[in-house]
Amino acid sequence: MTIVEEEMPGGITKVVLDGRLDAEAAASVDFKMSLIANTRNAVLLDLRLVTFLASSGLRSLVIPAQTIKSRGGRIALF
Repeated sequence: MTIVEEEMPGGITKVVLDGRLDAEAAASVDFKMSLIANTRNAVLLDLRLVTFLASSGLRSLVIPAQTIKSRGGRIALF
Protein backbone atom coordinates (compact mmCIF):
# COMPACT_ATOMS: atom_id res chain seq x y z
CA MET A 1 0.00 0.00 0.00
CA THR A 2 1.36 3.36 -0.98
CA ILE A 3 0.05 6.63 0.41
CA VAL A 4 0.69 9.90 -1.41
CA GLU A 5 -0.27 13.22 0.13
CA GLU A 6 -0.70 16.28 -2.10
CA GLU A 7 -1.64 19.84 -1.16
CA MET A 8 -4.27 21.34 -3.46
CA PRO A 9 -5.55 24.90 -3.83
CA GLY A 10 -8.00 26.05 -1.18
CA GLY A 11 -6.27 24.28 1.68
CA ILE A 12 -7.41 20.83 0.56
CA THR A 13 -5.19 17.84 1.21
CA LYS A 14 -5.54 15.06 -1.37
CA VAL A 15 -4.56 11.60 -0.15
CA VAL A 16 -4.14 8.88 -2.78
CA LEU A 17 -4.12 5.25 -1.63
CA ASP A 18 -2.76 2.62 -4.00
CA GLY A 19 -2.88 -1.15 -3.45
CA ARG A 20 -4.60 -3.53 -1.07
CA LEU A 21 -6.01 -2.03 2.10
CA ASP A 22 -5.98 -5.24 4.10
CA ALA A 23 -5.14 -5.94 7.75
CA GLU A 24 -1.41 -5.75 7.04
CA ALA A 25 -1.59 -2.35 5.32
CA ALA A 26 -4.08 -0.94 7.82
CA ALA A 27 -1.37 -0.19 10.40
CA SER A 28 0.55 2.13 8.09
CA VAL A 29 -2.65 3.75 6.86
CA ASP A 30 -3.82 4.20 10.48
CA PHE A 31 -0.64 6.10 11.35
CA LYS A 32 -0.60 8.36 8.27
CA MET A 33 -4.32 9.10 8.33
CA SER A 34 -4.16 9.89 12.05
CA LEU A 35 -1.49 12.52 11.38
CA ILE A 36 -3.54 13.99 8.56
CA ALA A 37 -6.80 13.95 10.56
CA ASN A 38 -5.21 15.85 13.43
CA THR A 39 -3.68 18.58 11.27
CA ARG A 40 -5.97 19.09 8.26
CA ASN A 41 -9.54 20.36 7.96
CA ALA A 42 -10.26 19.53 4.31
CA VAL A 43 -9.28 16.10 3.01
CA LEU A 44 -10.01 14.47 -0.33
CA LEU A 45 -9.38 10.73 -0.16
CA ASP A 46 -8.78 9.10 -3.55
CA LEU A 47 -9.53 5.36 -3.44
CA ARG A 48 -9.56 4.69 -7.18
CA LEU A 49 -6.36 2.62 -7.02
CA VAL A 50 -7.39 0.51 -4.01
CA THR A 51 -7.82 -3.05 -5.26
CA PHE A 52 -9.12 -4.57 -2.01
CA LEU A 53 -10.67 -3.06 1.12
CA ALA A 54 -10.90 -5.21 4.25
CA SER A 55 -12.98 -4.26 7.28
CA SER A 56 -9.78 -3.33 9.14
CA GLY A 57 -8.89 -1.05 6.24
CA LEU A 58 -12.31 0.54 6.37
CA ARG A 59 -11.74 1.25 10.06
CA SER A 60 -8.50 3.03 9.07
CA LEU A 61 -10.60 5.48 7.07
CA VAL A 62 -13.67 5.89 9.28
CA ILE A 63 -11.85 6.86 12.49
CA PRO A 64 -9.83 9.68 10.87
CA ALA A 65 -13.00 10.86 9.10
CA GLN A 66 -14.74 11.10 12.48
CA THR A 67 -11.78 13.04 13.88
CA ILE A 68 -11.84 15.51 10.99
CA LYS A 69 -15.59 15.95 11.27
CA SER A 70 -15.44 16.45 15.06
CA ARG A 71 -13.03 19.34 14.52
CA GLY A 72 -15.41 21.00 12.05
CA GLY A 73 -13.56 19.78 8.96
CA ARG A 74 -14.74 17.84 5.96
CA ILE A 75 -13.57 14.69 4.22
CA ALA A 76 -14.70 13.40 0.84
CA LEU A 77 -14.00 10.02 -0.70
CA PHE A 78 -13.83 9.12 -4.36
